[in-house]
Amino acid sequence: ELQRRGTFRRLEADFDVISKVMSLWAFHQRQTLEDNEPAKSSSLPVLKKAASLLQGVLVKLLPGRLLERLEEFQESEVLVRIALAAVHNNAQLRLQLAVN
Repeated sequence: ELQRRGTFRRLEADFDVISKVMSLWAFHQRQTLEDNEPAKSSSLPVLKKAASLLQGVLVKLLPGRLLERLEEFQESEVLVRIALAAVHNNAQLRLQLAVN
């Protein structure tokens, strides 16, 4: 990766990226569901990119911070599912969360 270390953590700490992406998700999910042809909705690529960004941010957070964010968004099924997928795919993060 050509990205600087800590970029996702800094973005989350300074700009609350998770909250902003969740707002974006809610809007585009509604757009997709209201579309006459949801499978061809222009919001689908945005939803895919948002899920990818969320997964990237969640994997880079420190385990304690990840648990805090999951507590804050425990009502958001989308975020919980993305976080679980991210944790499942990352053995080191799985171990760190188990310790915490």
